[in-house]
Amino acid sequence: MTRLRVLVIQAFAGNGGSEAWLLRLLDATDALDVQVVLLKDGPLRAELERRGIPVDVWLVGNQPHHLVAPALRLTRRLRRERPDVVLGNVLKAQLVAGPAGRMAGVPTVWAKHDHMYDGTLARPVALLSDRVVAAVEELAEATGRADAVVIPPPRPEPGPASRPDARRHLAGLGIELGDEPVLVMAGRLVPFKGTDDAIAALALPAAQAWRLVVLGTDDPASPGETDRLRGHAESLGVADRVVFAGQLPDAGRWLGAFDALAVLTRPDGRRAPGKEGFGTSAFEAMLAGIPVIAVSGGAVVRRLAGRAGVGVPPRDPAAVAAALGAYTDAAVRTAAGAAARELVADAPDAPA
Repeated sequence: MTRLRVLVIQAFAGNGGSEAWLLRLLDATDALDVQVVLLKDGPLRAELERRGIPVDVWLVGNQPHHLVAPALRLTRRLRRERPDVVLGNVLKAQLVAGPAGRMAGVPTVWAKHDHMYDGTLARPVALLSDRVVAAVEELAEATGRADAVVIPPPRPEPGPASRPDARRHLAGLGIELGDEPVLVMAGRLVPFKGTDDAIAALALPAAQAWRLVVLGTDDPASPGETDRLRGHAESLGVADRVVFAGQLPDAGRWLGAFDALAVLTRPDGRRAPGKEGFGTSAFEAMLAGIPVIAVSGGAVVRRLAGRAGVGVPPRDPAAVAAALGAYTDAAVRTAAGAAARELVADAPDAPA
């Protein structure tokens, strides 16, 4: 069988949604001959190399002018190697891949995972791309491309562990969960993820029964974020109810240990996406059967269908606390969790 020769330009190399999407899909097929260029080094490099995928690292800065040299370098590589197609995985990657593909005469596909610069760059970059793939319908809309293909993050395999198994696993890692309800937030720690809103919610009477576990580590873009959040919890008098557990491998598999998950992404500066794209942690929480509290106005709340969780305004700890107050009742949580499992029952796996 002749395999499609794909050069992937990957903007980030951490443990985020775009990285997991790429790895799960690559693991599901042997129809591709893949090489990868990372624009930032990180754990993804080892994951790719473990799979026998050739990887080059081109460190690229965050200013617009930093993209020129790698685009020209990629143009030369494409003219020399002539892959069948280039996949730009997230906006920054396609800002390098798109111009290079045009100059070298190699088709490019943009995989869009977030709402970064939707009002300014989404349509021009989509026009520069031969095809556009989006992780969810709302992401495709901003491109103006009627032919955009929606390929969501696949259902992970293995699926979520049972609550007892998940709690035993976390206890083995030193994360002890008692009888009180526990909210979890999972992902890289950057200000626009709204972790401080969840911390502030704990200080309000409606959420006094709850604890918070934060899964994730500082992103290079926001060094010191964990310390900032610790200080926020201490200033509000809830430090004893907030646990910073660090990076948890295969975090989605263990979400059933918790009682609710929050996705509180919010507008926070020019380089913040403003709202969540697909919301992988929320999807994994639904698979695990726990309710989701998410900022309204995006794909995450749409998927909840008013049954598997609630939407809250951005930057509104009081609304988060009110939602936690409602979910203090175990029966309410159980009903929402059952609805969550039902709503994602037909989600495709990676081969599909």
